[in-house]
Amino acid sequence: MQRAGIQNCTLHTLRHSFASHLAIQGVPLMQIQKLMGHSDYDTTLIYAHLSVESNRDAVHSLPFGKPTEES
Repeated sequence: MQRAGIQNCTLHTLRHSFASHLAIQGVPLMQIQKLMGHSDYDTTLIYAHLSVESNRDAVHSLPFGKPTEES
């Protein structure tokens, strides 16, 4: 990090960024938990708020969950 000129970055910062990007891309939280090595699912839930769009897509995948032209 010093050679790259990156300041105020720790291993924790990189782990958090990794998990955040996975959640944003819609990776299931159970898979993120395994990749991060979290023994407690509640720790992984920190990233749940980042996957709002994937949650919306999941609802829209249901036959009755598709948005209408009016919405």
